[in-house]
Amino acid sequence: MLLLAAGLMLSAVAGQSFNSFAGPFEVELQRVETCPSELSGLNLVNFTQRLTRDRKYPKRFYYTGVINQPFNVLSTLAGTVKLSSWSARGGWKDNAYRHTFPRLCELARARLAHNLAYRRLLSDALGGEHRLKCPFPASRWEFTDFPVDTSAGEFKEFLYGKWRIDIQLMDGNTALSCYRQFVDTVPRVAGRQPIHLETNYTGTIRITRIKSLYP
Repeated sequence: MLLLAAGLMLSAVAGQSFNSFAGPFEVELQRVETCPSELSGLNLVNFTQRLTRDRKYPKRFYYTGVINQPFNVLSTLAGTVKLSSWSARGGWKDNAYRHTFPRLCELARARLAHNLAYRRLLSDALGGEHRLKCPFPASRWEFTDFPVDTSAGEFKEFLYGKWRIDIQLMDGNTALSCYRQFVDTVPRVAGRQPIHLETNYTGTIRITRIKSLYP
């Protein structure tokens, strides 16, 4: 879920025009938390987390935790991403970027279909040659040392600064859940190569079906 949201955000802003404070960059993940109640709506998703940094690949983190998703991810559900920037005068500027992705489940399936590492982890979790299907049933996700690579190789330049990313899961006008990521974009270190996801990755996902509480 964290990876999908970050990937969607990066794809959405690719191709935007940047100013002189932009250039080759790296992403530093700071923390992840639940959005304020006014954005979380029904607040159906709850999670625990521990993020640890890879000593060899400092732009990679490992996620250990549990995510409870007590609703079926239907084809009609949409995702809304709002990107806020930290102002030089202090405080968050909320109008940096906003986009809604309709039919989020199909979008996630298409992106994961081309990611061999995640496809293999899902296959191990669900058994056999599993392919992510829509709708996806209500589930409990247990992650152990799941690789979260914050490299952003989809485009070459981005604005430097501090960013707050709100990701809402929407059913029409009803927010089912929302979580918030804080990241920094900093100048890329010369000569440092992007990390390929399958490089020295370990990790497991355990997925258990649970009762749907919505609708």
